Amino acid sequence: MATNQRPVFAYNPKTPVVNISAANTSNAEVASPSDSTSFRELYVSPVTAGSKVTSIAFQFVGTGTVSAGIANIWLTNNAGANARVVRMVTIPLAAGAISNTVPGYYVEVAFQDFQLEDGQKIFVSVTTLAANTTLNVRASIGDFEL
Repeated sequence: MATNQRPVFAYNPKTPVVNISAANTSNAEVASPSDSTSFRELYVSPVTAGSKVTSIAFQFVGTGTVSAGIANIWLTNNAGANARVVRMVTIPLAAGAISNTVPGYYVEVAFQDFQLEDGQKIFVSVTTLAANTTLNVRASIGDFEL
């Protein structure tokens, strides 16, 4: 068997961003997940070698008073089905007023070793969302190469 001449690093950086504009109060498994205003597809690992997630960040934007809630990160199997909440990274979001001059709550979750198989998808949702506000979600991800 030939030796791999490349060190195993995430070669292709990705920074997907989605905007959640509706609340999703469920945390039950979703057999056939699809992108919607309350259940956003953040990333699909497209390569045969998989991907590595470095961090996922959440930022409320808009004007109004946001309620405390939970932002959920969901992970599918490698066929892109059966999305489940990855509970170890369920993030509590604090309440507070936001405006054009007062930034909304921001949290970034860093991962030591969160790797995806090819075909796995990451979805994100939030349990509460005030009028005139949205939740922006950004990820730092790198795809591996063989």
